[in-house]
Amino acid sequence: MGKEITNVSIDILKVHPRNTEFFDDISGSEYEEFKNSIKEEGIISEIIVSPDMTIISGHQRYKAAKELGIKIVPIRIREDLIDENKKLKVLLAANFGRSKNDDKKQRKVAVEYVKLCGYKHGEIGNGREKNSQVGNSKLSLDEIAKQLGTSKTNLTRALSIERNLTEPMKQLLDDGIISKTVASDLIASLSEDEQIELISSMDTTKKITKNEVQKYINEINQLKSQSAKEKIIDKEIRNKFYRNCLIAYLLALSGGVIYIVIQLLIDSSSDFSSVLNQNVFNFSIILIATPLICLFFDCFTIFRNSELTKTQKIITLIFFVFVTIPFPLLFCSTV
Repeated sequence: MGKEITNVSIDILKVHPRNTEFFDDISGSEYEEFKNSIKEEGIISEIIVSPDMTIISGHQRYKAAKELGIKIVPIRIREDLIDENKKLKVLLAANFGRSKNDDKKQRKVAVEYVKLCGYKHGEIGNGREKNSQVGNSKLSLDEIAKQLGTSKTNLTRALSIERNLTEPMKQLLDDGIISKTVASDLIASLSEDEQIELISSMDTTKKITKNEVQKYINEINQLKSQSAKEKIIDKEIRNKFYRNCLIAYLLALSGGVIYIVIQLLIDSSSDFSSVLNQNVFNFSIILIATPLICLFFDCFTIFRNSELTKTQKIITLIFFVFVTIPFPLLFCSTV
């Protein structure tokens, strides 16, 4: 790592190609004051550059010097900055937290820096994008936060917002309609569709409070819970019908066979086929009546279940009719 300060021609310096992607230029009266201080006192803090003269820290000093016509500027060369990812990593760390930087870009810096550093498994929440960098050495979020000069809480919040919020929701955040805390702690847990529904259900012309968002989330969770409960009930109904249908038909078949056997015992001169032909009606009644009686009481119990919706009860009735009737009728038509 170079430590010596060298004076070089400003014309050999190069702006980092991704600097404006992550950082805003100083503007307005603040920039004019900054430029005047350089005009009167010169560049006090040297510009940090890589060996190929790409600026890593000092883009605003470079810009002001260019506008002031300064030809020679002090630089310090970081000899270790050969790899492009490392150049970007140092650029992000050196400028993160700059007071006038756009919040949107600050979040982008956080995500990109974590990606470059890598992070230990399990430290990032259920974000929709989890890209841990390339490299063997992964850092904890505490370590990454220290490198960026921020707290783990602020870093985690920025990552959660950037990874999980939809673009319209991020815009509401940047416009001040929702707070960072509400965005990261509540809204980030919602799916994309739920966030769209939240925006459509709220008055986005005024600030949305934490209580309003929490009320919406509670309603969603209640609907999810109800839906899950209905699915469980539906599954239990189907399983119960499948089981009871099988039992009912086994009972019916057993009853029919027992009836025929009794008839054979009564009239020992007849064979099975002739007895069956003589008692088709009675045998059919047994095959139809037994499952009907069994499933009727089962269906009656389900209809009295207050946890079932009207739609579920109607579906149960249709299921009952279609399951109970066809097989006995099919048998009767064949015999």
